[in-house]
Amino acid sequence: MSEQKTTIQETLFSVEDGSKRQVAMSDVVGPVLCTYMRRLLRQGQMLGAEHNQIAVTAREFVVLLEEMFEEHEEDSFTLQMTHENFFLSGQLIKFDVRAFERLETLRKAFLESQVNQVEFKKGIGAGELCELVVAAKMVERGDLPTLELFKQPHLSISMANDIDDDVKSKEKDDHRDVIEVYAGLLIKTLLYFSKLKRGATPSTRHIKRLLQKLSDRLDTHSDVFVGLLHMRLLPAQEFVHAANTAVLSMVMAKAVGLTRHDVVRCGMTAISRDIHRVRGMVEEDEEIELGAESHFKTNLSSVMTLSQMGTNDLVSALRLVTTYERGFPYNKPLPEFWYHENMKPHLLSRIIEIASHFDIWTQGMEGRAALTADLALHNLMAQMGTYYDPTLAKLFINVVGVYPVGSTVDLSTGERALVIRSPVMELDVRLSNATRPMVKTLGQSARIMDLSNQEHYGVKVIRIVPKEELESQPSAMLLF
Repeated sequence: MSEQKTTIQETLFSVEDGSKRQVAMSDVVGPVLCTYMRRLLRQGQMLGAEHNQIAVTAREFVVLLEEMFEEHEEDSFTLQMTHENFFLSGQLIKFDVRAFERLETLRKAFLESQVNQVEFKKGIGAGELCELVVAAKMVERGDLPTLELFKQPHLSISMANDIDDDVKSKEKDDHRDVIEVYAGLLIKTLLYFSKLKRGATPSTRHIKRLLQKLSDRLDTHSDVFVGLLHMRLLPAQEFVHAANTAVLSMVMAKAVGLTRHDVVRCGMTAISRDIHRVRGMVEEDEEIELGAESHFKTNLSSVMTLSQMGTNDLVSALRLVTTYERGFPYNKPLPEFWYHENMKPHLLSRIIEIASHFDIWTQGMEGRAALTADLALHNLMAQMGTYYDPTLAKLFINVVGVYPVGSTVDLSTGERALVIRSPVMELDVRLSNATRPMVKTLGQSARIMDLSNQEHYGVKVIRIVPKEELESQPSAMLLF
């Protein structure tokens, strides 16, 4: 039996055995309540309020409710909603953007009926849920003025008047938490790089903890992280570039569907991929042709530096891989200096390459003038399919948005606006919605418009306003 040789690039992401992250009750119970309520109301609209399938769904829902009451030792669950958020007994329920959009039916049914709170009590029966579907259908037909008149022994609906204030305070706290994570990452990366320059071998323990916190917030706050990067809170420097590349790489890794552990590994790998520059191994004016033999010799020098720092764990191995493969087209076999066989760049290499170059373009590093995000993405699209992996490039454009959160833009209406959310998109061959984010116009007549909605198709973004044309940063109002 012939011996099969395995290269370092073929190292798989291993599953780490660790203590399970504590998950809030709102994130366990909340999505179940929202999903089943949406399903019941949709079935009522499509099949009629008396259809047998509604009773089947209601019985499934009741069984799950009973299990959750017992598991969490609760006598009731209260679901609250606004146009922006859902809450379980006052605790924010976290959804990704697509899941939130799918709940439009639920929000519409309740908010248009002037109610925003549903209380489920222990002992609820399937018949009570079926009665709610009937009542919702009556409101839709105009036979019942509001769902607030609906009452059942274990199911009640009402208006919570103070929830708007709660939402504002919770959003403010969430944004502050995200800002603290990003600021902390910058500080810890600065300290790490400072020690590297002195020839030390510092620990990345504190950086890893921050990246773990960051990964836990990507589902709901990836836009905010992108907005923070776009604000350029600090001038372009090596440690800022490393931190930004880590954040953008993790946003992509999350969108690809990697696990939490692997998303963190992606960020850790990005932090020290360019470690040779930190240690002064490359002169500032040195020019290396991408893909050339000389480029890989430089990469090998970086690999040797990383090897001396230890390669006894998976993250270290991935750093070696992505450092060696840095700067090479995604679809061409790598030179056989190391692998001794034809191999193409690793997934992490392809992800980090896109994130790194986008940050270099937008920050204006390596002797380049800083570009606005739309022009940087234009560069990316120009080399999509030749240098950059086209699937990952499309994904990056989708998750970052042609006009990232925090951008100040001029609209075709003559108004100036702030981008507050990237468009919700499916990963396909077209990028038509990438230029149609949600914006908030600036000035006294401020209004919010989702340009991807048909009612606003006549409004277009003309350009991103350069920073030097702004007297202040409107994005600070959004983020701070």
